[in-house]
Amino acid sequence: ELNPNVAVISCGIGNPYGHPHPLTLRTYRDSLLYRTDRDGTIKVTSVNQEIRVEALKGTSTAVLVDKP
Repeated sequence: ELNPNVAVISCGIGNPYGHPHPLTLRTYRDSLLYRTDRDGTIKVTSVNQEIRVEALKGTSTAVLVDKP
């Protein structure tokens, strides 16, 4: 079972499928959640031990990754 710090969901605004599904949102309720329908383009970059997640609409966070 996964328990990510950050999750990204790609879906369009007002899509006919109803994405993201409520079960998906509950699954990631403890994660920092980025959604393309709400946050725009999501950019994920990795440098050394840091992963940075940025949204076109201005939300940003850095996530430190445990060293192997």
